[in-house]
Amino acid sequence: MTGITGGISIDVSLFRVVANGSTVINTETGYGAVSNCDQAVPGTLGAANFLACTLTNNGGLTAGDAGRLKLCRQTADAADTAAGLMEAVRARLTYRRQ
Repeated sequence: MTGITGGISIDVSLFRVVANGSTVINTETGYGAVSNCDQAVPGTLGAANFLACTLTNNGGLTAGDAGRLKLCRQTADAADTAAGLMEAVRARLTYRRQ
C-alpha cells in the first residue's frame, strides 16, 4: 500500500482450471462464490501485511487441481478507507479436510 492509514476491502475467489475444458481461463465465468475480506493497512510505508481470508467456496477445486486465485480491491466498500495503491506480492492457499 502507498497509504499508511485506514483499511482495504478485498474480494477473493477461486477458479478450477480443467485441461481441455470448455471454460476459457481468462474470462470472468467459472469462479466460485466471492468472499469479502477486510484488513487494516500497516502504519509504515512499504511494510508488508498479511491478509488471512476464509473462502466460502472452493470453486470446485480438489487435491492436485490447478487453479487461479482472484483478488479484487473493492474501493466502493465502506471498509476500504485507505488511500493509494495495493500490491499483492505472493499468495498461499492452505486448506483443511472437513
